[in-house]
Amino acid sequence: LVVMSTFFVKGVLGGIDCTTQKDGLAYLDIEPEMVCDMEDENYYRVVQKAVAGFAAWLVAMALLVFSFTRENGKVKYSFLTAKMEDKWYWWELWLLLRKLLVMACGLLNTSQPYRGWYLSALVIIFSLTAHAYAHPFIDPWVDATELISLWSTLFIFQGGMVWDSTPNTDL
Repeated sequence: LVVMSTFFVKGVLGGIDCTTQKDGLAYLDIEPEMVCDMEDENYYRVVQKAVAGFAAWLVAMALLVFSFTRENGKVKYSFLTAKMEDKWYWWELWLLLRKLLVMACGLLNTSQPYRGWYLSALVIIFSLTAHAYAHPFIDPWVDATELISLWSTLFIFQGGMVWDSTPNTDL
């Protein structure tokens, strides 16, 4: 579910992410030859498909959340909820959202990677806080390893900001 959703959202968001080049024009990141100009019919079609795909993905995710949180959702999705405390059986949905938000932060900020890192770090900090509050897993060792994983991800994001080797910058 995470892998399929990640590839789908990456493709959809890539259809609206443009970067301004040295010539002053913005080009589509997934198709560098295409100028991001709504007057251009080809670009307009790409944006239409990206928006329609994203809307379809949102509807599918809303249906998944609805199905997951219904009365029999815990039983229906027991392959995902078996490792969670009863109170937090829906936590797998938060994990999916967290991964997609981190990916979207990076994809939508390709022209300004620092902003993507900061936003991703914000998502991770919020996730750390939520996890420290909830301790959603039945096994305390799984809780501890998830917390360590979140901390290490945060350190990696911070390290990326500190040790960036972008040419012609002060760092």
